Amino acid sequence: MAGSPLKRARREEREADQLATFPTVRRAALPEPRSEPATYHPDLIGELMTLASEGYSATETAAHWAISEETLTQWGEAHSDLSEALKLARTREKAWWTSRARVAISTDNNRFPAGAWSHVMRARFPEYDDKSGLSVTIDLGALVTIHRNQPEPLGERAAHSAKPLIDGHAVRLGDSLTGEGTGQSNLPDPDGGEMQSDGPDPRPEGGGAGKPGR
Repeated sequence: MAGSPLKRARREEREADQLATFPTVRRAALPEPRSEPATYHPDLIGELMTLASEGYSATETAAHWAISEETLTQWGEAHSDLSEALKLARTREKAWWTSRARVAISTDNNRFPAGAWSHVMRARFPEYDDKSGLSVTIDLGALVTIHRNQPEPLGERAAHSAKPLIDGHAVRLGDSLTGEGTGQSNLPDPDGGEMQSDGPDPRPEGGGAGKPGR
């Protein structure tokens, strides 16, 4: 039934799992951000480690200290202990962000913002971007060959396309049903002889067309 102790227990268990995905909700208080630019002191290394352990980047740490990124870089170049601390801080920062997905998967949290997490990971850590360091060059000239068809001169085109009307045979005409004639063609024999006839004259002897002989 609705609101039963079993359902309430399951709901509370799901909420606990979701809170476990984001342990920073119950994290210890972080150092307060500076209102005035900080000056370098070895004690800042401890604060740097604390911030990095919560996923802070070097840029966020510099903003937390009210200094520029260039100033933080110069501090690292001038102080070897801070230089090593910055490298370790980078590792802690990456570990924090990587652990977010691990915890979400282990707790089956379907509310984990995987899209936003993936975008942040590619932006913060270029080594996680599949396209980083990859350069693709396509030589279209080697892939595509274009053949240009030259138009044939008009005279050559006509010579190739023309076909003779008579090709070894005479053109023969059928018998006329109304006029006189023997069905001869009006073209000469291709062998040089006289006009050829298709056969004997069907008309009766001594008579005209259509008239019986006497």
